[in-house]
Amino acid sequence: MHRVLTNVGDPAPHSALVQINELYPWEKASDWSRGYLTAALQHLVFWADHIAPLKFHPEQRVEHTLRPVQTLARAAIEASAQAVWMLSGNSAQECARRHLRLIRCDIDEQKKSLPLAEKVRMDEADKILLARVSEGCSSKDLGPISYFDAIRSVFVKVDEASGS
Repeated sequence: MHRVLTNVGDPAPHSALVQINELYPWEKASDWSRGYLTAALQHLVFWADHIAPLKFHPEQRVEHTLRPVQTLARAAIEASAQAVWMLSGNSAQECARRHLRLIRCDIDEQKKSLPLAEKVRMDEADKILLARVSEGCSSKDLGPISYFDAIRSVFVKVDEASGS
């Protein structure tokens, strides 16, 4: 899957992703969704390389403990759920709005990790984003979404699709 994803090129002309990218060209939704999926696959590949490497050294011992597996699985689910949530909107406009909400979530998370003196950078990035879309969206329309809410939304959508 990782190889397949790395070989996928830019979206085809006139595709839904091109339409979404055109609605906010400064940060392409196609690039962000690829990033989410790449992160998810990197977590799974890391786990697979440790647990079931393609080649074992004769003295290698694999110790399978639950906590690291759960952590890597959770990270993979969080990352992939963001891509699925973003791309499962009913229109290009809704997908773009979800994309902007994820960008704002990322800005908020980066802000939390910075020292107080540097938090202003993230405030500026958020103001720039909001200014770029001020004619079509308000900051209320673009409230950041939590990882948990994205995951819950995706699982509800999958549950509805399966008829459960």
